[in-house]
Amino acid sequence: MRKKHFILALQPHEAITQTHTAWSPVRNNHSLAFCASLLLLMGLAFPMTTPDVWKEQVRVGVLKIAYGWQNTPLLASSSASAIYTDIFGKVPKTGCSDAQERDWKVVCPLISSQMSNGIDCDHASAQGKADILKNFEQSKTTAQYACLYGN
Repeated sequence: MRKKHFILALQPHEAITQTHTAWSPVRNNHSLAFCASLLLLMGLAFPMTTPDVWKEQVRVGVLKIAYGWQNTPLLASSSASAIYTDIFGKVPKTGCSDAQERDWKVVCPLISSQMSNGIDCDHASAQGKADILKNFEQSKTTAQYACLYGN
């Protein structure tokens, strides 16, 4: 007996001409290589941080609000202190609320003398001070460092 072949209908990817292969469910190696390279570039551009890094960033952020260095309408400094105590089991250090001012009195004259524009150290805005002092936050010689990272 002879075997019969029946074709019910052409599949969409069989009926489309070669100019429309981008929508075809048939995958080729070029599109897979493109996707892999895209994922690699995304990973390089936006590296994932670990939960430990997140926890440290949260700790530092809550401390900045608790000390009054950073203001937000969503969280008062007393609430930030309570949150810090609940999460990390420590009380924020005392005497740190004026650490930025102490650092400003040391850092501002140095910056002003080294830069040609001259900063008015006595009449700088709180936001301007915070922006400049953020660059010195990681310096181990500042009072900010002792308050945020010191034991």
